[in-house]
Amino acid sequence: MLQKLTLKNKLTLIMTLVTSVTLMFGFVGITLSYYNEHKSSLIEVVEKEAKLVASYSQVPVALNFHDDLKRILDDVLIPSAHTSAICDIDPRKIIQVDAGGGEIIDNGSCQASKSVWGNQWLWVTQPMLDISGEELGVVVFKVSLAPFYSSVRTFVYWALIFTLLSIAFSYFLAKRLQAYISSPILDLEAATKQVCNAENYDFRVPVTTQDEIGSLSHSFNQMLEAMEQRLVERNHAIKEMHVLANYDSLTRLPNRALCLDRLTQAIAKTGRRKNKLALMFIDLDNFKDVNDFLGHNAGDILLIEVSKNLGNALREGDTLARLGGDEFVVILTDFDSKTDLANVADKCITSIAQEFSIMDNIITASASIGIAVFPDDARSSIELLKAADSAMYQAKDRGKNSYYFYEERINSIVARKHTLANALRYALKKNQLHVEYQPVVDLKTDHIVGAEALIRWSHPDLGKVSPAEFIPIAESTGLIFPLSLFVIESVCQFVAKSQHQFDDDFSVALNLSPAILKQNFLLEKIKGFLNQYQVPAKSICFEVTENTLMNEMERCIQTLNALKKLGSRVSIDDFGTGYSSLSYLSKLPVDNLKIDRSFIDDILHNTNDTAITLAIISLAKSLKLKVIAEGVENQEQRLFLQQCSCEYIQGFLVSPSKPDTAFMSFLNQYNRHQGIA
Repeated sequence: MLQKLTLKNKLTLIMTLVTSVTLMFGFVGITLSYYNEHKSSLIEVVEKEAKLVASYSQVPVALNFHDDLKRILDDVLIPSAHTSAICDIDPRKIIQVDAGGGEIIDNGSCQASKSVWGNQWLWVTQPMLDISGEELGVVVFKVSLAPFYSSVRTFVYWALIFTLLSIAFSYFLAKRLQAYISSPILDLEAATKQVCNAENYDFRVPVTTQDEIGSLSHSFNQMLEAMEQRLVERNHAIKEMHVLANYDSLTRLPNRALCLDRLTQAIAKTGRRKNKLALMFIDLDNFKDVNDFLGHNAGDILLIEVSKNLGNALREGDTLARLGGDEFVVILTDFDSKTDLANVADKCITSIAQEFSIMDNIITASASIGIAVFPDDARSSIELLKAADSAMYQAKDRGKNSYYFYEERINSIVARKHTLANALRYALKKNQLHVEYQPVVDLKTDHIVGAEALIRWSHPDLGKVSPAEFIPIAESTGLIFPLSLFVIESVCQFVAKSQHQFDDDFSVALNLSPAILKQNFLLEKIKGFLNQYQVPAKSICFEVTENTLMNEMERCIQTLNALKKLGSRVSIDDFGTGYSSLSYLSKLPVDNLKIDRSFIDDILHNTNDTAITLAIISLAKSLKLKVIAEGVENQEQRLFLQQCSCEYIQGFLVSPSKPDTAFMSFLNQYNRHQGIA
């Protein structure tokens, strides 16, 4: 309701309310003050009278001159109706004079006490004492409060009338005073409407006061002046916004929105003429490394240089656009065959694969290109962009720095990855994953002395999904973190449950993904699992691949040293498949080297594999490391490795991986059988 009132009425109402509240508080305060003062005065008068009567009555009471007491009480000066009484203790008798207060019958009224203020009567008692201090009697006054309350009501009546008259006066005064505030504001409102309706920025509001409202009017005039200037700037900004909305601010190439618009128009035009159109999706390889190591400024400079080189490499009729990040798109309409498209793609790759001098650093760039053709591969701009994007990822999977033409089967590959990613999330929540263990055998004793933990996934609809298929998906989607923690916890649970059956040197190896090896929380999680399940750290062996070590050497050394301090063992998996730095190998806290199965498969027939295997065994012995050969599947391989002084083997010759219960049964049976043999 208040919101609907005009400014004048609001100001009048506010001022009246403030005045009214102030007056009402004053009225209440004065009334209470009047009440308390008159109450105190009445009590004081009666108490003085009681003391006076008590002083005059001491001798008559002591001598039992009751007639004299009667005369004293007749002389009591209290204007309102009352009863005055003297209570004689010995003999017990009440001498009283009723002056409108009624006869006092109850002896309990003669008990000396303080003044009592009742609803209708005021009771005042005053003891009489002899020279020795012994009580002779009590003077009692019972005084009517009717005159007091009548006086208070009269005061309230006139005070209330005065207050209401004051409120009425304040209302009329507020109606006059509000004009000093509302009039300039209403003038300003009228001026604002005039400016808005007429869009006349030459209009100025008259400044009639020097207060805040006058300052507001002055500021409004300044705003009008600024708006004239900004109108010019706005027109310029509209043009600039058009550029920003359609062109990339960094490279000044068409952005995603303009690219899609041009692509849609080109497809419509091509469709009418029954021609073909090609789309190239270009993505720089390892661009994130430039941003991470040299900073985003260096990355921006590289993007600008690449866009210039691409523009120079393309034909005049081709459209080059930047979608965002390190992604570029080329629209081509003038070509006869895929050979023409391949030539353009080669030019683009060559133009990007240059050495760029950026911020005192030499950067060699490369790019992967996906190519899709309308209408062969897609029927709309969005579908064509998606097809070229899929083809680009195929180019990256095939080694980067190359181009790839879209194929229909790519859709099924992408769909399969998407399905597995969603299913893997669900599997982690519903415990569809489990860990199996493949035994490691000591060739000297022919006993199982360890195992490798391997993650397995049996999907209810997709069946058994290979780790080679779902591990890369987990790494690309971030699911590798919960997946790795699941494996670590499962291994700790297994060791805790079965360690009483293991030899003292028995250890279970598990592989650490490069992604989780970079995480700061890894070490704390491992400590937590070891403490939670009371597992000795030496029972767990953490494996990292050789390629992981080469890509993240410094970070790996820190993490592996921390694991080594815990007491765990460390092993390098797939040794020999990467590009090892022997100087770094000597610094790593490594216990084991695992020879990759690719060397073991053809070790008896391929001299290169034989030479590499022998070199790895010799290197391990020189560094006092143990060697484990993976993928041993027949006795000939086992005998050869044993002759070459390889210490441990792992593979289907001994046993495939098994669930924990089946593994323990196999372990006990195998070691018992070998012991008997």
